[in-house]
Amino acid sequence: MKIGDKVWLLPLRRNRSGIKESFISKCGNKYIYVDACPRDKFDKNNGYEVTEYTPSYRIFFTLEELELYNETIQLKDKITSFFYNGKVGKLNIDQLRSIHKILEGTT
Repeated sequence: MKIGDKVWLLPLRRNRSGIKESFISKCGNKYIYVDACPRDKFDKNNGYEVTEYTPSYRIFFTLEELELYNETIQLKDKITSFFYNGKVGKLNIDQLRSIHKILEGTT
């Protein structure tokens, strides 16, 4: 990564909207600065905005990385809502065994 490389900013708070394209304006050993948020710095290792509070943005260095992150979040939300909305009770024994087999593979 170097000055001028394109990055994508994903808003992490509900009051922020839309993915922004930006460019790296400054790149140090630990932090990256981008044109879209000139006063904010981002951790070079994980892409999160460095702040004392909850980060407002996370940067991604490739569009594919951003899309994979978004898909992961969406799938986690769908799976979580499935279990919390009581839909598990409607599954038959074969479906429950299949889910159990998948979950056993994660431990």
